[in-house]
Amino acid sequence: MNNDFYILKYAPDGAGAPFFFETDWLPELPEFHYPTENPKGLNHQYTVKAKIDFLDADYLPDQFLASQRFIELCHELSVDAICKKVKIVGLRGDMRGYYFFAPSERISLLDKDNSQFSLEVDKHTGRPAVSSEEDGEFPVYEVIDLFRVAPEVSSHLFFCRELRDVVCSEVFKRKFVQAGMTGGSFEAIDDAFRYAPWEDF
Repeated sequence: MNNDFYILKYAPDGAGAPFFFETDWLPELPEFHYPTENPKGLNHQYTVKAKIDFLDADYLPDQFLASQRFIELCHELSVDAICKKVKIVGLRGDMRGYYFFAPSERISLLDKDNSQFSLEVDKHTGRPAVSSEEDGEFPVYEVIDLFRVAPEVSSHLFFCRELRDVVCSEVFKRKFVQAGMTGGSFEAIDDAFRYAPWEDF
């Protein structure tokens, strides 16, 4: 498999991929913190009241929504994900073909032996900080100056533990673009990539 990976980010356009819109889920979604756990106990059917006139983006991660063709691409590439069909009711009527969507596979993508990084330190203990997640404890990265990808990773879309974000393969990116899907942009994890989430604070 091609070893190129990308952070899959939301790319709003102010039209079919809105910058922001409010939603009310009926019934309410169960509470969950996606960076540390996958959603559980989802209802079999949801109605989403969306305060928006128009929606046609394929990928809406802030709302945990994805289109039918995005779901079909995930099925084609055997992506492990939580998908539940939803009915979206907008200001001008129903918008069909959407699903609750969250990648459920959580992967450590970093090749630690060949990367350059520093770990976050717990200010109370002086020890490396850890993230307590549903399936264990994992290191928290303060900076990753050189991100080398672990060679054994073969999944096409997943939650990356080190970056705390959704990551996809070159194959997924290519098929997303070829299909003309919207709502997604791709940041390459290459030699120029640097992870420093707290640097601007």
